[in-house]
Amino acid sequence: MAEENKAIEKKKGSLIKAILFLLIFFIVIPVLGLIGFYLINDTFQYRLNAALSDAPVVGSYFRSLPTRAEKDEQVRSIAEYYLEIGSDRAVDKLTLMKSQDSQVYDDIVRVMMQMDPNSTRYILEAIRDNEMKGNVVSSTLDEINNEVDTELQASADELVAIPLETVRNEMYKIINDGLNGHRNLARILEKMDPTDAYDRIGLLDDVDQSKVMEFLDSTIKDDIRKEMNNDLMNTQKLISMSEIYDSKDPDELVSTLGNTSNYTVDELATIFKEIGVLKTGEILSQVTDEQFITDVITKMKNNEILENGSDEITKDILKTLKIYKEFDDNILQLTNIYGTMSSEEVANLLKRLITNSSLPQVYVLDSGDVITISDEMMAYEVLKNFDDTRIAEIIGFFEDSLASEVSKKLTVPGY
Repeated sequence: MAEENKAIEKKKGSLIKAILFLLIFFIVIPVLGLIGFYLINDTFQYRLNAALSDAPVVGSYFRSLPTRAEKDEQVRSIAEYYLEIGSDRAVDKLTLMKSQDSQVYDDIVRVMMQMDPNSTRYILEAIRDNEMKGNVVSSTLDEINNEVDTELQASADELVAIPLETVRNEMYKIINDGLNGHRNLARILEKMDPTDAYDRIGLLDDVDQSKVMEFLDSTIKDDIRKEMNNDLMNTQKLISMSEIYDSKDPDELVSTLGNTSNYTVDELATIFKEIGVLKTGEILSQVTDEQFITDVITKMKNNEILENGSDEITKDILKTLKIYKEFDDNILQLTNIYGTMSSEEVANLLKRLITNSSLPQVYVLDSGDVITISDEMMAYEVLKNFDDTRIAEIIGFFEDSLASEVSKKLTVPGY
């Protein structure tokens, strides 16, 4: 009896095991496989969601899940937002997203690449850089880059601090120091303000200037070209104005060109070069601000050295300035003396100067220009220093023909 019971229990155990095996093999395993396939296959997932959305009990849950179109729209909205908020914030948000859900991260990045490949690549590179910051090699490279950056900034500051007339030689030392001289100079120029960089790169020969420009960052290169265009336009404007000033009497130009109210010293240096040595000396001889005169002449000298390698004009300007200053001093002395005399006495003295046939004083400049100072010139300059009433009284003592000629020369420009 006991043996029969054991046999029955054994059969029951075997039946239960067989049933469990069948349940696992035909129900549990397929269900688990179905769940796994559901999780990894988007197409199956969306189709099953749609099929089960009308099922009793669980239908409301599956209806609440987003469709493929809805999810794609959500991903697209997120991608647009990340591209709009700025690279730094996008890097932070995508880094967090990557750690939480790599699949969603991949979907968003894929859409971002479709919308704006360049910006997305920049963001992905920044994410990668952030991930590598813990790396020893990366940390070492950061230190090296920081040191190089500091050295480049120091070199840039030095080139900005030294006078422009010595900058050219310093830049060519950098260019000639090694195989990568042009690239090294470009990296230094990138650390400067675009105006400073343009002022210095313009001192190089055309070939070297082009080579350095090739190594410049595109943004810096564009900024320098803008400065170049602005400078060219300003120079053309100054040259056009110089043509107008060249037709005017130097006395009229002192108030316009004899100070920095209308133009900078740099601009005045360009104008004075265009109107020539003689007129420049004549204008500056009437300026009392010695520092202004020094600044303008120094700038003209530096420009000449930078452009031509030597100064060929400021020596003549200084000589012209000296001649006209002495002339003006003589006129002032004569005016003071004649101011104490009667109009008839002054008329007789000036008549002699005007009609004097003696040879004028002639000064020949290194450039070949000639300054001629005659007694007649002195007479007219003295007359100009009197007021209109006194001039009329003095001219009244001249013979009619001489009075007419003097009046025309005093009133008609270029007569």
